Amino acid sequence: MTCARMKEFNKKFNTSFQIYNPKNRHFHPRDVHDELDWVFYLHNSHFCLIRRSQKSLGIQEIEDNYEQVWKTCRDDNAVTQVSPLKLNVLSSMSDDALFAWDCETYSEKNSRRAIPYACTLINLEKLRKKLETIKNIFPNINPTDNVPEEFYDKLMNVVELFVVVSTTGSCLKMQKKLTHCPLKTPRGILSFPLSNPYTDEDLQKKWKRQKEIKGNYLQHINFTCSYQHESSSLAAWGNSSNLPANLRKIADADIAKYTQDNWEELRHEWQPYAKRDTLCLGACLIKYNQVTKEVVNQNMSNNLTAPSLSLKGWYYLYHYDKEMVEEEWYETTRMVAKHTEKENVEKVYSHTNPFIRNFIRRSIKGGRVSANRKSFETNKMDEICNVLKEYISQTESNNIIDLFKEYSASTKDKTEVHSRLKKIECTKLMAFDANGLYASAMSDLDSEYPRAESGRPFLPEEEKEFVKLFNKQKFRPRTAILTVWFDYPKNMFFQPIPAKDKITFTNKEGKKETGNKIRFRNGFCHDVLTSVDIQEIVKAGGRIIRISDGIVYEQNFKTSPYRDYILILRDLRNKYKREGNIVGSNCMKLLGNSLYGKSIQKDIFTTRHLWNEATLQANFDSRVKTYEKINDTQYSVETELKKKRLLPKIVNLHD
Repeated sequence: MTCARMKEFNKKFNTSFQIYNPKNRHFHPRDVHDELDWVFYLHNSHFCLIRRSQKSLGIQEIEDNYEQVWKTCRDDNAVTQVSPLKLNVLSSMSDDALFAWDCETYSEKNSRRAIPYACTLINLEKLRKKLETIKNIFPNINPTDNVPEEFYDKLMNVVELFVVVSTTGSCLKMQKKLTHCPLKTPRGILSFPLSNPYTDEDLQKKWKRQKEIKGNYLQHINFTCSYQHESSSLAAWGNSSNLPANLRKIADADIAKYTQDNWEELRHEWQPYAKRDTLCLGACLIKYNQVTKEVVNQNMSNNLTAPSLSLKGWYYLYHYDKEMVEEEWYETTRMVAKHTEKENVEKVYSHTNPFIRNFIRRSIKGGRVSANRKSFETNKMDEICNVLKEYISQTESNNIIDLFKEYSASTKDKTEVHSRLKKIECTKLMAFDANGLYASAMSDLDSEYPRAESGRPFLPEEEKEFVKLFNKQKFRPRTAILTVWFDYPKNMFFQPIPAKDKITFTNKEGKKETGNKIRFRNGFCHDVLTSVDIQEIVKAGGRIIRISDGIVYEQNFKTSPYRDYILILRDLRNKYKREGNIVGSNCMKLLGNSLYGKSIQKDIFTTRHLWNEATLQANFDSRVKTYEKINDTQYSVETELKKKRLLPKIVNLHD
């Protein structure tokens, strides 16, 4: 609405609006039917409502609190705000301070809440030494053979068991008032740090004498869920880790039968099961930590998730060399790792401006392979299932996934099955997969990795030239991230960049549901894309129409910063496979697959707390984003960080 048209607007709709124009400090229109108390104030193309009687105060308040919402990459020298990428990769917790921990619970009848009645704990270093002793005494024993019975009992004795009972032996009556630790939150499974108020006084005095320790002198404990590193079940993890048969999880235990009423009297049943679970978890963690520490000098203690561990591992191998040196150790010597910083390494910079970081994040389209415009129905899958079921006679399942799992694991001759499957005529069955897709793309010699420090804003006068270069597929090897208008052909079956939109749709049950769906955007589209993705649109038959904003990079890395790291992981994975080291092979696969996800992760602007009602009331201010009641006394509270945590972000442009 312009000042000139406001009078006509008032006349047509019988209103009495006025606009304050800061250029001439007048209200428009000059004459209105009624004396107004509230007036629209126009500030930087934004309408704000202020009281006429307090115009000066209102204008001052608006100018003090005004925040520009619409920004471009040309504003405030945002693109040039970069800093060298730095990660703390040399500090790690002592192995003596690492424990495997598990909790046994029963389900509360009314609330279905898990109530703990016992927990188990084992020191990983103690367990490692015990397992090493067994290996030295029985050098010819196979990794999957049972641990000898006399040593198995010693291992079970290393596991500490804590039961929720009072001094009289009965279950605590106030059990429901105990602190509940919600490790599972809407943001995923988190770590849970706390201070131990019962720390030994002599230990506190010792720490107080050490000048490098400041603050309180209580023991700090951090509970971290291993599910963020290995997402399979504990039984599957134990099997893939090639643990001795009698150290793996007991698979046939019926834990659902333990309730509030009978868990005490059935202790003789669940106690061996609980200890065995912790032994299995501890042995898996030892193998996992040994492999990751050997390769990338990291372990689970200082990395909440596997992607964090992978990114820190890359940073360590990119910047440091490791060698084993001999040092004095009491009356003998020992070998320790010495880390020296590499020379002549190309520095990696990262953007620090929040708007630019968000702009780059919008250009990332990972996690989707393709979107299909057409669907086909066929009964050929039933024929395949019937052939497999004849081969696997002992199964009754009709699930194709279960059938293929059993078929793959079977050692019977499969020649006849292969022959029968090949005779099934079908032209509409399609399946494809790629091994290490992201890792291979990130190490590809033909990919471009722009230098963040060489970035500059896209200039409007470059639009015509860039559009022409993109449509002729001659923009590469230059690199850019741009906001583009483009046109997709309407007859595409596969689309290079499918759109993930939040839409309302009707589900199979006929109910309305809102969720994210991958959809086609044929015809006119607009998006923030990398120069590589823009070229792919043209390759697929699309056309670039306009470019409105973006970042242009003047220089690229000669080779991908990730290349050497990924090649090391690939060679080690093949080496571990040849040696039959399943744990090592799986770890290398995990590190390679999770690196890309961590390098594109969204920045973290909030943190979570577990507060009681009094703490929530005392700290409730504008920084509190959300809060949710967990139990009768506690709340899970999400607050804004005072110092926003910017995750390392490296620009990735690759096919």
